[in-house]
Amino acid sequence: MIKVCANLFFIFFIFSSNHLLAQNSNDSTIARTTVSNIIDMSDKLDVHFYGKQKMTSFNFYDVNQKRLLVYRPNSNFNIGIGFNYKFFGLGIALNFKFINHDDDLYGVTKRLDMQMNAYGKKSVVDLTLFIYNSFYIENPNDVFPAYKQQQGNYIRPDIHSLSMGVSYLYVFNNKNFSYKSAFTSNAIQKHSAGSFFVGPQLMVLAVSGDSSFFPSNSYFDSLPALKSVSRLSMGILSGYAYNIIIHHDYYISLSLTIAQDFGKQSYSIGDKFYVRKWVPAFDLLPRFAIGYNGTKYYGGFSGVVKVTAIDAMQNDAGINMGYKFGNFRFFIGRRFNMKRRK
Repeated sequence: MIKVCANLFFIFFIFSSNHLLAQNSNDSTIARTTVSNIIDMSDKLDVHFYGKQKMTSFNFYDVNQKRLLVYRPNSNFNIGIGFNYKFFGLGIALNFKFINHDDDLYGVTKRLDMQMNAYGKKSVVDLTLFIYNSFYIENPNDVFPAYKQQQGNYIRPDIHSLSMGVSYLYVFNNKNFSYKSAFTSNAIQKHSAGSFFVGPQLMVLAVSGDSSFFPSNSYFDSLPALKSVSRLSMGILSGYAYNIIIHHDYYISLSLTIAQDFGKQSYSIGDKFYVRKWVPAFDLLPRFAIGYNGTKYYGGFSGVVKVTAIDAMQNDAGINMGYKFGNFRFFIGRRFNMKRRK
């Protein structure tokens, strides 16, 4: 299944990249003949230094006890360099051991973590493929009675997760509002403006362990021995985004997307396997960015987060499940004019 998901991811990646390339080529022609609030900067070479923190987690909420159990992999902060020119961009970020040296505390997480947030003038394409092996409990004080810090973290190297998704958003007010100006900096929005957007999404989610997610000798050990949850769903995204432009070069970008999904869901308790159809889920996807976007220099901070909430089991068990992933990024860069002077 992992190979199939990976192949699908790359097919979606190639398709969406070609779509955005064609879209932006047409946009550059239109921009010459119409008055726009957006200045295209893609004909300049931009080189930038950046740092990125990726995040993912899943949790269970016991409705009756009102207690939360959160599993998280050992995450890394990566530092790298990248460039954008025309419609091609490349970034290389590395995991430096002198920054990320906490394997003894949180376990060794093996991962395949691929996130693409592609911003065109008229659309946004988000592609994700996550495969994580090994998690730890982030909030042991809320899970174990009389927990003490010197007991160490509760690490589960047997827990695996897979998440794959693709979504497409069409931006209605694309002549006045630009996602690119806030999140890729190869465009400049001159005046404050916002836009509604809408589009479809497809998601695959699976988490599993060799034993119950609910530890023994914890507040959750009386719950059923839930060992796996998987889900395939489709839904419609919609929302609104607004860029606030301050003194021409400074910006604050705020965006909120909501979605209602329906899909097929399965789970296992002990050795028994259950299947549910047309199970609803609710998604929330905020984006934000703040920074400086001049004609030569730019820099800022941005974040993209997605939260999914589902009912983990049937028969009114009162166990809700949440899944969260995203990335936070800071960047600073400079643009270079590639046209020869006459």
